[in-house]
Amino acid sequence: MQNKNKKNKRVRKGFSFGEVLISAFVLTVGLTATSALVSSSLGYSYDNRDAVVATQLAQEGVELVRNIRDENFAIQKDCIEDGAEPCPGGDGFDGFDESQKNCRFDIDGSFQCYASQGGPSSQRYYLTTPVNPVYGDRFEHTGTPDRFVRYTYVEYDDANKTAKVVAYVFWDWSNSNSMPSFVPSNGNTSNCTLANKCVFSEVFLTKWGLL
Repeated sequence: MQNKNKKNKRVRKGFSFGEVLISAFVLTVGLTATSALVSSSLGYSYDNRDAVVATQLAQEGVELVRNIRDENFAIQKDCIEDGAEPCPGGDGFDGFDESQKNCRFDIDGSFQCYASQGGPSSQRYYLTTPVNPVYGDRFEHTGTPDRFVRYTYVEYDDANKTAKVVAYVFWDWSNSNSMPSFVPSNGNTSNCTLANKCVFSEVFLTKWGLL
């Protein structure tokens, strides 16, 4: 009877120290890989978000220049129709100067151009972060370092009344006194890439045919 009870007893074994170490190693590797993947995904997500915002700001930059030209044309056209020549408007490019190609254009229609490119702070190329975008707050130019920088190159030809406009937007630029090499002062765009955290929008503006 006693031998029979011994046979029915089950032998219970715990994990060996080696098995515990292997399990801990596998778990650690798995958690590390997962954390790295999540961190990488968040980084790409933030980069994509910034690229989308920058692209919209670059497009806004060239549209601001186009709006100034169109408004000048409208003023000049009304003046001509009223017979009150000479009329303001500069054939659409009133205020533009062939020797001043380095500009900033703001949402309120104001703009400032310089003979030299300068730096983001000195020429106020930085853009403020809107406090309440839902209530209409917009990006505006400032000399205080912020996330995004918008620099607009305008190559104006007074004889033909045309203008090549390139709006660059780049972000996370820490040197407020100097422009990056991938944003040259000659309108070249070959080095303005996502790898450099830079995007651009370009347009060629001409004189309206009706004037």
